[in-house]
Amino acid sequence: RDAESLLVRCLELAPGFNAARHNYALVLQRQDRFADALREVERLLQADPTDTGGRNLKAALLGRLGEVQQSADIYRQVLDQVPTHPKVWHSYGHALRTAGQQAESVAAYRRSIELLPGYGEAYWSLANLKTFRFSADDVARILEQLDRKDLSVDDRFHFHFALGKALEDAGDYRRSFEHYAEGNRLRRS
Repeated sequence: RDAESLLVRCLELAPGFNAARHNYALVLQRQDRFADALREVERLLQADPTDTGGRNLKAALLGRLGEVQQSADIYRQVLDQVPTHPKVWHSYGHALRTAGQQAESVAAYRRSIELLPGYGEAYWSLANLKTFRFSADDVARILEQLDRKDLSVDDRFHFHFALGKALEDAGDYRRSFEHYAEGNRLRRS
């Protein structure tokens, strides 16, 4: 709320300060005020319709407001501008999943992984599809990532959750539970 007040005052003094407007939209989004945030993003995009960050944020907000297909369409347009951005591919996968386009969602998550192999959240997103099954090659790649010493805690716990799901699907419940427990321990930390 303090950030919101300061950003509102900043924009009163300098309405064209687009970085402040973008931050204001993020603050509104984090307060679950998606329609208010979208209005600010629309103002940003009036000033610069090609602003990749603004368009990406608009897609995220539209998804939260239930405009899933429009969200996916905007993510696709952003990817036309920045085709090698793994986190946009990941967000695009979420939009496609929500739109009921599971095969396309899997492809988008896989593209995210291809671009950033250590991105554990993309593997967890695949696991979270519930009907998706990891291949033996997928499990080997997960284990390879878990062997890394430089893996962030966020990526590491997502890899443990994904491996837990893969082992659960394979019927190895003891090892599956061990990975779920380790993922939860890391997440709590």
